Amino acid sequence: MPLLLVCGLPCSGKSSCVKEFISFLSSQYPAYSVEVVGEENLGLSRECWFESSAYEKESRSSIRGEVERLLSPDKLVIVDSPCYVKGFRYELYCISKQARTPHCLLLSSASLDQVIKWNENRLGVKFREETLRDVHMRFEPPNATNRWDRPQYTFSPDHAPPFEEISQILLHGVAPKPNKSTQNIPLASPSFLMDLEKVTSGLIDVLMKAQAGGVVLDNFSLDKSTEKLSFSRAVSLTELRQARRQFLSYCKLHPVHDPAQISSLFLQFLNTNFS
Repeated sequence: MPLLLVCGLPCSGKSSCVKEFISFLSSQYPAYSVEVVGEENLGLSRECWFESSAYEKESRSSIRGEVERLLSPDKLVIVDSPCYVKGFRYELYCISKQARTPHCLLLSSASLDQVIKWNENRLGVKFREETLRDVHMRFEPPNATNRWDRPQYTFSPDHAPPFEEISQILLHGVAPKPNKSTQNIPLASPSFLMDLEKVTSGLIDVLMKAQAGGVVLDNFSLDKSTEKLSFSRAVSLTELRQARRQFLSYCKLHPVHDPAQISSLFLQFLNTNFS
């Protein structure tokens, strides 16, 4: 069954929208099973999520693992989480693609000022205003031109998304076909991890040297790869290393059959993050 991502700032109405959608499904499509994955049902602290980068990474890893575990032909999985990191949304999209399930995204249109006001009137534990402002600065809004951010619908407390249209996409839509970068193929080479580390590290060295020499990584290609880079800006070593860690984590769970593909797949991943 499909995957629905609910994206937005903290305290922006995501959980309320999820409850409304589940209520709609229960009345219109009672035969379908729904699983919600988020901080609350995984026992994660929403406050710690945004206060600690280490806890945030662990929380995203927990959500990713739970989605991968639950996604199956007989369940609709809803991710009720900020999902404000582009790379994280891409990873979840790849999981749905691998599982051959449709995918859709709901985005809260609440502004920062609205979120701060709602947080002040919230019962129970509240977020610090500085935390909300920090998350807003780091928020990477979904872009409907990206395949992993579409189809995309917005919602607000005064404007519910078209639940029927979304249901048709999720329950009866055509699933994307998995490609080589998302297929979970058994490990073919005992030296796979060594190859993975060596190739990705070498590519980062090449890219940094090219940028140091004044080369713009737009329509840039390497000698042994058909994949071209189309970076929209200069990328720092820290950013490349962070993207490499994300790619390594994904490949360890989803090893590729042919180590010769590592280079092209890593360049594709970099394009996804920096184009």
